[in-house]
Amino acid sequence: MELNTILPFGDKSKESIRNTGFLTVWEGSVRSAKTLTSLFAFINYVMSYPVSDSRFVMTGATQGSIYRNCIENEFGIIALSGGLFEEMTDKNNSKFLHLKGTQKKIYYFGGDNIASYKKIRGATYAGWYADEINNHHVNTITECFNRTAVSLDRRNFWTLNP
Repeated sequence: MELNTILPFGDKSKESIRNTGFLTVWEGSVRSAKTLTSLFAFINYVMSYPVSDSRFVMTGATQGSIYRNCIENEFGIIALSGGLFEEMTDKNNSKFLHLKGTQKKIYYFGGDNIASYKKIRGATYAGWYADEINNHHVNTITECFNRTAVSLDRRNFWTLNP
């Protein structure tokens, strides 16, 4: 995606999108574009990931907060991607986004309590997006790092709640 075709990103946002690595953290004041910028970077990562049947994971304090903050709204993944992602539910009632035309899936979960990691356990993920990581339980953080350990291009995208 071209950075200026969706929104006029500032220079700092553009630089952070171009320079993601193993762990990229966006922090700033309310309304500073950290969530929008980080989501755009994550979408680009998912879309360009070399394995067509990869799974990714997104976590928020709760499943509802990750959905409200990062998926459904006018600046969420579905809108930012131009509708390339669709919401689905698997046979175990896990919610995910499917990238149309591929087998890529982004599962999303809440991560704020001691048992949240259990929803993530057992799967392998290529990369991880965490909204408001400072509201996550340490068990969730540890499990997400463990679940992305064998990724070909392991990247973690975090935002901080001020």
